[in-house]
Amino acid sequence: GFLDALVYDRTDRTAIDRLITGGTLNFTPLDNFTSRVTVGYDRAALFGVTALDRGHPLRAGGKRGTLNSLFELVTVDQVNTYQLESIPFINGLGMDVSVGFQSITKNNHVVGAFSQYFAGPGKALLGSGSQTLATEKMSRVITGGGFAQAVLKYSDKYFVTVGLRI
Repeated sequence: GFLDALVYDRTDRTAIDRLITGGTLNFTPLDNFTSRVTVGYDRAALFGVTALDRGHPLRAGGKRGTLNSLFELVTVDQVNTYQLESIPFINGLGMDVSVGFQSITKNNHVVGAFSQYFAGPGKALLGSGSQTLATEKMSRVITGGGFAQAVLKYSDKYFVTVGLRI
């Protein structure tokens, strides 16, 4: 009856795709020097549609709305470390010096569309309604910085860390 048509005679679909991946590359060209690069990628895509066919009790002319969203995150970290096992003239004192950077890029893209009052039978597409509305939003944010750090070690028991981050 009428209540069944209100609840069941509609289309609601949502699909979400997700991908998270990354990797790290370590390189040791010298016994006391190491370099590490890490890259990460995170992607989330969403597609949603809601539709009421022509003749639906809530909207006799029918309506259709869609939303597509894409969110991406890319990270890159790079660190170089030099280990000085002993400082001349000071027995038991060593130092690790590290420098590196980090970059984060966020991309967001959202497209939404709505259409209503379709002319007749057939597949109701966004472009076939007599009233349509669309919106699109995009953003890209890139952040990053660098750092330097020194760790003084005495007899592998006592440590002092000095750092700078930009």
